[in-house]
Amino acid sequence: MQWRVDDALSLRKCFEGCYGAFIDSGVLLPPEISLKEWTRVELALGERCCQAVQEAGLKHVIYPTFPSVFNASNGRINIATSKLNTKSPCG
Repeated sequence: MQWRVDDALSLRKCFEGCYGAFIDSGVLLPPEISLKEWTRVELALGERCCQAVQEAGLKHVIYPTFPSVFNASNGRINIATSKLNTKSPCG
């Protein structure tokens, strides 16, 4: 199954039927973008992944992040304490 980084529907299709997932978006910082822009892109991908795993009904997700998503989101996303349930940790 192929997915696109900018397409939540393709992400959800990849997760359908799975119990859980280890989502590693990679930590490569392309030289042509700034750390701030890269962090913005990573946060957007994290939110799309969060939406997709909830819609697909996954029970267990590991999503290691770098740099700190907590800091980059101004405390809005706290991965360390988030649990998949009816409330979105991305909210």
